[in-house]
Amino acid sequence: MVHLASLAPETAHNSEVIARRTGVPRGCLSKILRDPVLARLIRSRRGPNGGFTLARTPEDISILDVINAVDPSHRQEPHLHGAPFLAPPYAPA
Repeated sequence: MVHLASLAPETAHNSEVIARRTGVPRGCLSKILRDPVLARLIRSRRGPNGGFTLARTPEDISILDVINAVDPSHRQEPHLHGAPFLAPPYAPA
């Protein structure tokens, strides 16, 4: 997500480029990117000019969006003023 956010808007990088630039093995990368694609945070395009791009501007993707996409077991809903409501055991003491 951070790598894609650093690119110019609508610039696509394929999994080979992302793997090389992030140091994540290409085989793992497809598994890592699957959930954000399904959550519509990342777009995936096939073909010679294909690759991955952010589906929204970086400013419009919150950390909560990313957490909900990659770890649905800890899914949180936005609460007052967009801040998440963190129920125990996640609430600060």
